[in-house]
Amino acid sequence: MRLRVLTLTGFLLVAGCGGGSTVTMPAQPTSTPAPTTGHTQMPTAKLTLTIPRTAKPSSNLRRPQYVSPSTTQLTVTINSINGNTANLPPSQTTTLTSTGTNPNCTVGTGSETCTIAVLAPPGNVNYTFTAGDGTNTLSTSTTTLTIAAGTQASLSVSLQGVVNTVSIGAVTLVPTATTPTQPTLTVTALDADGNQIVGNDSFSSPVTLTDTDAHGATGLSLNGAAAATSVMITKPSDMVTLTYSGIAINNFTISATGDTTPNASPITVTPNDIVFQTGTGLFNDTIANGGQPTDPNFGQQTVDVAPTTPGGVTVSASEAGFTDGAFGGMFDIMLSAQCVTQGLTVVSSAGPATAFTISAANATTGTCSVRLTEHGTGYPLTNHPANVTGTPTHDGTFWVVVV
Repeated sequence: MRLRVLTLTGFLLVAGCGGGSTVTMPAQPTSTPAPTTGHTQMPTAKLTLTIPRTAKPSSNLRRPQYVSPSTTQLTVTINSINGNTANLPPSQTTTLTSTGTNPNCTVGTGSETCTIAVLAPPGNVNYTFTAGDGTNTLSTSTTTLTIAAGTQASLSVSLQGVVNTVSIGAVTLVPTATTPTQPTLTVTALDADGNQIVGNDSFSSPVTLTDTDAHGATGLSLNGAAAATSVMITKPSDMVTLTYSGIAINNFTISATGDTTPNASPITVTPNDIVFQTGTGLFNDTIANGGQPTDPNFGQQTVDVAPTTPGGVTVSASEAGFTDGAFGGMFDIMLSAQCVTQGLTVVSSAGPATAFTISAANATTGTCSVRLTEHGTGYPLTNHPANVTGTPTHDGTFWVVVV
């Protein structure tokens, strides 16, 4: 049998059977106290696990208990009795099964109930409970339970999910420059068997998420706190948001450390196209504007210039999230090899700017392309889309026709 157990931060060992697990301590004779040596005389308790038969719950489930659906055995270790760590019994590992000659689990409607005997000496007993699949530890808890001699006790403990991998759902940011955004991240913690850890209890160990954005335009916020470069999540219900100022930046990742298999989740930034300003002679080379399908610049932004054009032609451009708002970036201009061969030159704003004047005073006729790229530390941006033929705005590319 492959035991069906719920995935996340702790199956409750609680009195009753409302979806958790029950530990019932049988009455112990007061004349026969549990020894700290001589384990054969140590009293036992029946540990009953009532397990929902739910596999791989979705991210919106927030159950109060966690047992991985892949759990097939439970190990119980006594670490100390009344602070004494000498002469302790060995760990007890029990296979959970509903088949065979001596099954300890029974299958009911929507759940599976397993009952095993656990050593339970009276006093303050420090236990470690470990649920696993025979190879991997899927959830665990170390806790001290007080067991009274000669009484019927009900004890509780929450198992904590052991995080193997953390993944973050896909996020796409669009620069707006003046409108900050704060998307909520879908953070999913998985155990070693790929089951999602859910619930309200803590992980067995916290996981740190780190924002690798080198431009400082983003940050991570945990449960509504101030944004920081990194945050530490301790339980599945922790809410992480990504604060974003809106300026144009390169793609980056959010890395997870502290889990068994660290990984990085990509955050995609889709910068806006570089838009050329009207009123400077730019036009879209279409049939209606005198273009032909055989033109190298057909369907793209184009400007005409003649050797006799006084002062040449000036082209201005902008990019939302880059040249406006908090960033205030500028562009570098690059003449194609064909432009250089034709003799075109940049006569003003040759350095970074948002407007450039191109002269054809000594140029020959022909058609060539000019490209603008973002200027600044860490730039140009690496995630601009390729130039798309047939649309009026492009990734910083326009064409010059010397007439």
